[in-house]
Amino acid sequence: MDAAEKALFIKFLDSLVVSENTDTEKKEVEGYVSEPNEYIEKLKKRASLLATVSDFNVGDIAVWKDGLKNKRYPQYGQPAIVLEKLDPPLIDDEDLTLKEVLNIKLGFIAENDEFFSFNYDGNRFKTLNL
Repeated sequence: MDAAEKALFIKFLDSLVVSENTDTEKKEVEGYVSEPNEYIEKLKKRASLLATVSDFNVGDIAVWKDGLKNKRYPQYGQPAIVLEKLDPPLIDDEDLTLKEVLNIKLGFIAENDEFFSFNYDGNRFKTLNL
């Protein structure tokens, strides 16, 4: 093995070594919380918003509650119309760990000007008062 190959091999071995995270590196780690108190307050607020039962009627206009959007569509602030109240609610058990309760069907217009409808957890939405 010549000197260039040896240097490359050493560089490769060094890249495999796991080191302690520095404070700068911690900020780049997913889930790292730099301000725990602020984070906890945000958690409490979002949990309270989710626990607040939203009662919709067919024809109501709904938008996501702040911080509770868990689907791609509709976008934040994009109005959707309540098409149906699902009684009994459906249980979305595609992901067995989530088991989301879907109790409303919403319709909205996507960016290609097509009308879509999907089932959602109504507690993640609020009525848009115009």
